[in-house]
Amino acid sequence: NATGPSGFSSPVCATPAPPVSGVVRIEDSAPEMLFSSGWRTKSSSKRSGGTSKLSSTTGASVSATFQGVAVRLLSTTSSYYGEALVSIDGGTPVRADLYSPAFGYQVPVFEASGLSPGTHTITVTVAGTKNPLSTGRGVDVDALEIGVVGSPAVPPVISAINVAVTPTTAVVS
Repeated sequence: NATGPSGFSSPVCATPAPPVSGVVRIEDSAPEMLFSSGWRTKSSSKRSGGTSKLSSTTGASVSATFQGVAVRLLSTTSSYYGEALVSIDGGTPVRADLYSPAFGYQVPVFEASGLSPGTHTITVTVAGTKNPLSTGRGVDVDALEIGVVGSPAVPPVISAINVAVTPTTAVVS
């Protein structure tokens, strides 16, 4: 994957991905973010918009519907955070690892690019699992960054960005 000026990666394929012409940020506190029970608010000036939501409840989820061709999940990462399952439009979930040996704020832990222009839904679910190096299973949701563009998209590429090791990529057909 190559990274464009917006920071979104584009899949490497015969048909180039349309450039993302803008990025819209949706904060954890926005009405578009529909959290199930089991989440609590964490406050810090290092978090996007000053807050994020944290849950250690297996199965707790948040979903958001957006208009765009790409989406990136920003999270807080740490040595005691676990794994999330992230899906787009009800597709096969991709595991995102929020473990990091040191605290990280507004860290991209998942990205889906090359989505068809239009309405999409992202769902983030607490997996209840963790990286072997982590001491906990919590999942933090800070914000979403939505990539917008006005031209057709290439086949979607969905990536869980493993903060501790290397990126994991799955191609959705």
